Amino acid sequence: TPENDSPRLASFIVEGVGEAKNRQGLFVKNETIHFFGGNRSLEQHDFEPHHFTAQGLAFHIPSLSFSELNPYPAARQTMSTMVVGEKGYALGGFGHNGEAAVSQREGFIYDFETGEFSPALSFETSRTQFGLAEHEGALYVFGGLNYDPAREERAFDHVRTILRADGLDGKFEEID
Repeated sequence: TPENDSPRLASFIVEGVGEAKNRQGLFVKNETIHFFGGNRSLEQHDFEPHHFTAQGLAFHIPSLSFSELNPYPAARQTMSTMVVGEKGYALGGFGHNGEAAVSQREGFIYDFETGEFSPALSFETSRTQFGLAEHEGALYVFGGLNYDPAREERAFDHVRTILRADGLDGKFEEID
């Protein structure tokens, strides 16, 4: 109302239809949220292979309806995502390699028109749980976790470096 300029909050609950319970990657484009991957379990550390999913779903906000999308290229969770121009970009994450759950290095571009993923700018060393930002055409990665239980006592590598790439066609380089 004109006499009350306070922001208004509306909330609602929509019954989820996907396999994943948490840790999906997502893109918000126009009136749709695109969900990919995730973990099927609600427990904190359920990292057996069957807990990871690659399922893709779209949630159309105006109609409150879900539809199936092509799956993510790998069963994975905790990818960092962003929309870059007219494409979605997903990077890194956490998934099972056949022997153990480990952080991942691959990047993928999502084409909103075709609904397809294709390989894109990737890390040289895997990361999950990192910050991803774009500024003036450059991509920046902040910190993260490089996890591999095969390294035993050094399984957790809490990465503190900052990486930069000149757009999606560049290569990530460490900066000071």
